[in-house]
Amino acid sequence: METAIQAYKKKESDKAIDSLDRAIDEKDGLQTLQTEATTLKKQILTEKELITSVEKKILFIKDLIKKNNDSEAQEQLQLLQKEIDSNKLLANYQSEVTELLKQVQTDSNKNEEELEPIKIEENKEEQKISYQTYTNGRFGFSVQHPSNFMIDPPPTNGDGAVIHNEELEIRAFGSHTNVISQNETIDTYYKEDLQTIDTEIAYKKLTDKWYVLSYIENGNIIYKKFFFGDEVSNTLILTYPESQKEKYDRVVTHIAKTFGSSAE
Repeated sequence: METAIQAYKKKESDKAIDSLDRAIDEKDGLQTLQTEATTLKKQILTEKELITSVEKKILFIKDLIKKNNDSEAQEQLQLLQKEIDSNKLLANYQSEVTELLKQVQTDSNKNEEELEPIKIEENKEEQKISYQTYTNGRFGFSVQHPSNFMIDPPPTNGDGAVIHNEELEIRAFGSHTNVISQNETIDTYYKEDLQTIDTEIAYKKLTDKWYVLSYIENGNIIYKKFFFGDEVSNTLILTYPESQKEKYDRVVTHIAKTFGSSAE
């Protein structure tokens, strides 16, 4: 037990848990000692889960900054700051959060002109399209969509959203990996997707972390981008009529480009 306590004080959580497990499993051990070991183990696991959650949020925020989603990054940083303020255990992350806030504010000033609404041409008339960001905290992803699109009521499990107008549908959702079967890889999902597509694939690309598939089915263009992580996956599916390709090409490109994932 003393070894576990010393390891805990040194922030060596894995070593502490190993020692605690031995104390808990000791057949001839004192009941009071085993109870103390069980309590401390639960505390360490809770703290470890909290730290893992914060580190994932920081990675997600850095990805938002990388993709120039400064307003959303600043929003997430403010939420994270409140979390740090309410828990002394997270004090070590204060300096990093402060630096990220400074970076966001600096980038926001530098890129002010770049944040103007994207322009596309339709029927030779220039139109302005404004975008807003949908963020899913449960599975750590975000995507921008035209602000005049409708968002369907969210599912009860909070895994994502369906955003659309009368022609273009955006489906963005997350799920857990390595649940149905262990040792899954991105190839697992890529091969499964390829087997389900019965039509010619117009474009496909596979990397270590994500893949893209694009094809035409029943007169609709289907674009799918999939991010794979050790714990979660994030998926973006865009569906729109092939006849409206020219109208939505730039919009679709923007949406796909802004699809950010903590699994990336």
